[in-house]
Amino acid sequence: MRKLTALALALAFVGISPAQQAQSGSSQGQYPIGGGKQYKEWWCSQNWEKCKQMKLEDLSAKKECLEKSESYQAYRECEFLRKHGHRLR
Repeated sequence: MRKLTALALALAFVGISPAQQAQSGSSQGQYPIGGGKQYKEWWCSQNWEKCKQMKLEDLSAKKECLEKSESYQAYRECEFLRKHGHRLR
């Protein structure tokens, strides 16, 4: 109950009602980029199949970084680029 209250307060704070959030497409398969952990948990509970698919893709990418890295530093660089590379372009 506290998590739902916190989510409602957060959405009210930024001026987005839950109805607008649902209509905006965020709950229709686009994994939330920003937002807090509670919102992402809520989104996954509403979009389980898409969430599961995206988490599996994330695990595959992490595994690829682990397998191809020769050192911890190389692994950290791979993870950074994997997570933030789209912002650096």
